Amino acid sequence: MAGYGSRTEGSIGIRDELAATALYLKVGEVEAAVVALDLIMARSEEIAAIRECCRERSGIPGEHILLSFSHTHAGPQMGPGEDDPLRAAYAECLRRQIAGAVSEAKLRAVPAVIGHGAKPARIAGNRRERTEQGTILGYNPEGPTPNQTDVLRFDNAETGATIGVLFQYACHGTTMGGENLWLSAEYQGVARRLVEQLLPGVRSMFVGGCGADQNPYPRGTFDWVDRHGNVLGAAVYQACLDIRETQPVETLRVHTGSCALPLQRMPPLEDCRAELRAAEEAAEKARREHAEREGVPYDEGLPLSWELGRRLRSARERLEACERGETELTLPVELQVIAIGDIALIGLPAEVFFRIGRQIAQRSPFWLTLPIDYANGAIGYIPTQDEVAFGGYEIETARARHCGLALRDDADSVLVDAAVEALEAAKG
Repeated sequence: MAGYGSRTEGSIGIRDELAATALYLKVGEVEAAVVALDLIMARSEEIAAIRECCRERSGIPGEHILLSFSHTHAGPQMGPGEDDPLRAAYAECLRRQIAGAVSEAKLRAVPAVIGHGAKPARIAGNRRERTEQGTILGYNPEGPTPNQTDVLRFDNAETGATIGVLFQYACHGTTMGGENLWLSAEYQGVARRLVEQLLPGVRSMFVGGCGADQNPYPRGTFDWVDRHGNVLGAAVYQACLDIRETQPVETLRVHTGSCALPLQRMPPLEDCRAELRAAEEAAEKARREHAEREGVPYDEGLPLSWELGRRLRSARERLEACERGETELTLPVELQVIAIGDIALIGLPAEVFFRIGRQIAQRSPFWLTLPIDYANGAIGYIPTQDEVAFGGYEIETARARHCGLALRDDADSVLVDAAVEALEAAKG
């Protein structure tokens, strides 16, 4: 399972089904698709493979397909893995099922009109808790937190019947912790199913907002999964009922921009070598302690904890880049915009802090902009610059990095500027 490095065994069963839900869009000769997945995230290589599979089966250009991940931490690990035939088979099956959803959505498409609504929904809590020992993953009632869900309702243009609902909320899929071994679509899946129950015959899909610094609150039981999902689903349903005006979609634009996020300065060569030696020593120590504790032979191939494994990989990558003489590095990022009339969706392939998404939406030239993180990739966390000084998991351990170098502290402003530029290009 994905999402928690503390897990020591695989899943024990399915608590509720995961879904891939596809929205097909076409105006004139322009086609696009948005696919909402009850999965944690995927790397760029897997994104490319999924898009290609969708293109082969639906004819929609791969660069016109936005893949949104709900970021449930109660789902399966993505990617084929090394020498793991079961995971390889799962990845292949998954690609085909996603492509099937996209193809079916295109096959069953009808002329539609669109309306927007929003309703208060408060299930998230800012998780960057301040303590005397530093910032921890907890609850910070003073931190910025999303307080509403945005809803797009699609109605059949000929009959007026609602046929689809897309809703967004900015929060991790982490009601359940690492002790949970049941596969689940989390609160997002509960919300989606409730909307479909209250609106028979309607498909609903969840896309995440920028919720990297948000957790469901309270959390820890499936009872809270259901409560949070019902709160969100009820808000989505009410927003659908309150939409009074819909509009035909006269334009559909797809634009893919790029962004080079700045990285921290490369340390001197000797410092890179020293950090790799320290990381290797820490890895050896962890493996020896495991052997002594469990009474088994020392195994140099024993998997490390997530944090230690990341430290070791980063140290190796950093030294290799330094030895190649690569000192001025940046992290490339895809920014995909799908503009449905004056409503824009922009995919961000990272775990993005809430206020970054809000800044993008506020500066966008579109009437409504929905930033979607965990979309089309997963480079790691992008924090706001003012939060860097407080440290914590998102800053010190899981911040996005490339060649072993973490993002520079001001990378958030670079991302916002690039996202606004991509939106302006899509606006035309």
